[in-house]
Amino acid sequence: MIPPSSQAVIGAGPVGCFSALTLSQRAGAGNVTLFESDSKSRNRFAGEWLHPAGIRALCQSGILERDELEKRSVSHRGFAIFPHDRSEAILLEYPGSDRGLVCEHGALVSLLRQKAVAEPNIHFVSGARVESVKEGELAYRLNGESDSKTFRADHIIGADGRGSVVRPALGLTRSSRLISYMAGVMLRDIELPHEGFGHVILGAAGPILLYRVAPDLVRASIDVPANAKKGRQHLTAMLREEYAPFLPESIRGEFVRAIAEDELAFRANRYRARMNYGNENLSLVGDAVGFQHPLTAMGMTLGFQDAVGLVDFDDFAEFQKARRSATLVPEMLAMSLFQAFSGRDSGACEVRKAIYSMWRRYPQERERTMRLLSGEVTSPIRFSFSFIRGVQLALLGSVLPENERLQLSQVASTLGSIGQILLGMASCSSARLARSAA
Repeated sequence: MIPPSSQAVIGAGPVGCFSALTLSQRAGAGNVTLFESDSKSRNRFAGEWLHPAGIRALCQSGILERDELEKRSVSHRGFAIFPHDRSEAILLEYPGSDRGLVCEHGALVSLLRQKAVAEPNIHFVSGARVESVKEGELAYRLNGESDSKTFRADHIIGADGRGSVVRPALGLTRSSRLISYMAGVMLRDIELPHEGFGHVILGAAGPILLYRVAPDLVRASIDVPANAKKGRQHLTAMLREEYAPFLPESIRGEFVRAIAEDELAFRANRYRARMNYGNENLSLVGDAVGFQHPLTAMGMTLGFQDAVGLVDFDDFAEFQKARRSATLVPEMLAMSLFQAFSGRDSGACEVRKAIYSMWRRYPQERERTMRLLSGEVTSPIRFSFSFIRGVQLALLGSVLPENERLQLSQVASTLGSIGQILLGMASCSSARLARSAA
């Protein structure tokens, strides 16, 4: 029998386990019940990169010691950007001594679940699929049983991902906008050109992200356009013919072998604004709130910060206001970088060149980018400084060097690409503006 509890957390992924652990530490919170629907769900193609802000959220709580996290992780200094024109890679490093960590998703889930199971104030319910939720009560069914059970709690937290069962109870839709698809494959026994960095390789139909997850394993996450031909055979051919040529020669052979042996995993890249966190009785954290393109690898960091904020703020309205503000820039950065890096027309090419030029010429912009990317800086004003400088460089790139006259067709194309990026960023902020006006 499940003991009575004032707190219930639905979903035992990294964010759900961490939410239960942070809640269990709060004085007077009472026991926490954590519902896990599928013990095998941890072994999937999902978030693995932790920015420094996410690591601090995990470790400053006292739930994890940094060394026990590092034992299961690979340290990363930042990102190496490989331009589409095959010019020299640009290294974007975390400021100072900060490092990111990549922990294979299943290993991180196992570690946090072990912590949750061992915590006396947490009752861990395995194989319990929550079917419906209403304020103060949820219905669930245990694996192998036909009858539903009812559980009552004063506070129910949905950490159950994109299809959260808590969202309908709040009157919220589960809908989201498709951006693209992601193909994932593990590459074995290869060396990266810049070890200690995540590699973002541009020039193909979508960005390719490579990062080491273990001494002998590198994860390749390949962005595939939403309008690409469906079917594994078409996708394999596309990856071999349109993506593999852009990879460094030392990696290309293993990449072709891995996709030929049908080792691909898939998921859809979708966008939903991180706007509504529920209320003090039914709350949302992590992907249950919203999500953006994974190019910037912010998902888990934002989810862990949600969990910390939910405990730290006494007033739920203040918590929601703070999280809306803090997550706007990560959303806009993910959208703008994805659109700039995936565009195929000449205007998008000029925008990319401007970004490369900005990073090469201005060390402070490289640092600002990493502070924005890692969630250290959340000010839209700071973000706008970099964006405006990039726009200026993109338009200057449309000037013919031999006569310094504007090539109008190129300017029009560049402005069109900038406009698309602006529209993407506007979609991130429009819901917030509408809510503020209301």
